[in-house]
Amino acid sequence: NDALAYHKATLLNIFTVYAASSSSTSAAGERDDLLSYGEWSLLWEDLGFLRELDVDRIVAAFVLSRPMVIDERSKKINQLERISFESFCEAIHHLGVDEHVTVIGAPEA
Repeated sequence: NDALAYHKATLLNIFTVYAASSSSTSAAGERDDLLSYGEWSLLWEDLGFLRELDVDRIVAAFVLSRPMVIDERSKKINQLERISFESFCEAIHHLGVDEHVTVIGAPEA
């Protein structure tokens, strides 16, 4: 998306601040270059967008942007709990473009 590319430096600064926001309280060894759902949610709360975007859409955008990890030995598929900057940009794209994203169990409009 051209808009994301144009604002990449600003988005990276926002990502860096929020990804590091809980590093002082996080578990030892936890990376501060990845964003947790709590930090993602805090960003939208701080911006005052929770009402406009709807919590379900914020959750869905985060979940849809998490990469999957496949452990070939155990044949398990796990989704990561935290997202990288690239996944952060993908989640913002989901919020801005994917109004058709539906949440399982959400009432139809």
